[in-house]
Amino acid sequence: MITSEQKDTGNPLSIIPKYTVNTFLDWTVTSALSANVNWTLYGKQKPRTHAESRSEETKGLSGKALGAYSLVGANVNYDINKNLRLNVGISNIFDKQIYRSAEGANTYNEPGRAYYAGVTASF
Repeated sequence: MITSEQKDTGNPLSIIPKYTVNTFLDWTVTSALSANVNWTLYGKQKPRTHAESRSEETKGLSGKALGAYSLVGANVNYDINKNLRLNVGISNIFDKQIYRSAEGANTYNEPGRAYYAGVTASF
């Protein structure tokens, strides 16, 4: 569990959840094929409620806490031969995006769903 705040204002540090839990499940289908699923749970996040400086207005500070949420991803690896591996995957499968109501950036650092692929060559 993390309890953190800015000493001057008492504001919680930006986008720091109370806890983060990471889980990973790996399945070896064959000697050349494997798949995995990952799940990350982020705990409650407290909002800023005080201005960081005298010039900043507090009207955009929502005072609403962000509840716990989770993200899921999946990946498949295939060994083409002993020197070449192919992988494809999806992060944030359910396209979870967290919005905030304060002024400024309207989202947290969670990108939407993303697809990726890669090739690893070893010598």
